[in-house]
Amino acid sequence: MLKNKKVDWVKKLLALVSLAQMASRDSLRILESYCRNPDPQMKTYARLALAEAAWKVDR
Repeated sequence: MLKNKKVDWVKKLLALVSLAQMASRDSLRILESYCRNPDPQMKTYARLALAEAAWKVDR
């Protein structure tokens, strides 16, 4: 869903927030993968979601 160009930014933002809230090793891997090549408009949100998930996983 995150890499699909046809999905609008609102749905991508909700997906990023959901992944950050799950804060599992799997969601962390998905976020890391997406952060390597995010949509330009989602770059900051992707980094924030990754940072939040990493913080929660490490707690």
